[in-house]
Amino acid sequence: LDNERIEICSLLTRIDRDNFEEYINEISEINRNLLIRQGIKQIDESKIYVDVKGIKNFLEKDIKESFDRSMNLQTLSLDQIQKLDLNSDNVMIPYYDEPSISNKTEHNTSNLKITSYSRFEQFSDMFLKIRDKFIASNEFGIDTYLSMRIRHGTLLGEIRSVFENYYLITKKEDTSKDYKDNLYWQKLLSKSELELSTYFNKTMSDFSQKIDAISDELKNKKLQIKTEKKESEGILITRMIVKSCCNFSRKE
Repeated sequence: LDNERIEICSLLTRIDRDNFEEYINEISEINRNLLIRQGIKQIDESKIYVDVKGIKNFLEKDIKESFDRSMNLQTLSLDQIQKLDLNSDNVMIPYYDEPSISNKTEHNTSNLKITSYSRFEQFSDMFLKIRDKFIASNEFGIDTYLSMRIRHGTLLGEIRSVFENYYLITKKEDTSKDYKDNLYWQKLLSKSELELSTYFNKTMSDFSQKIDAISDELKNKKLQIKTEKKESEGILITRMIVKSCCNFSRKE
């Protein structure tokens, strides 16, 4: 439809000269919108996708139950506090709604709250469930799309294309692991240099093998997700995120 509008406006610029500027502006606006839509489409097709809606639907009931339990532990009444053993390991952090004017610890106030170890456990459990689905779920997680789009998709082609554009790399033979001769540069060798052909092709073959080895290492080792449960050589580490969030939970 946009292309038809452009053709019509172009025709009108020749027929209706009085409104020439208006038609030109319309054509410019249509072209601008086309470029924006093309850019958005390109971003959508190239980005790593996580099915956040699917994760929410899958975990909603389980997480809500854990969250409700956590909130029930958030604030305890004075009567409940008096029944607690404040020296027990179960009590993790005592704190106040508002900062105390003095530095004294006042246990007999109605606004004293207790953050118990069990509440911290609830928070940690909820966070890890969401994180694991976000990262490693075969249905919704980032690892699946990382594999589809990058590790087994465009990575090798993106790396190789830089060298292929300058004829510096060749592909393997169909029937063996050996690399094909680099015919482009071999043709440019002078007659006096033909004796170097074997050495030259060996050098270029080794270079091609090294480039592919780097790509394979990225794909199979480096572009992997690493957690406290999943040890790997991956550079995508999530353990620090867990520690930070758990520290946040303690502060809250």
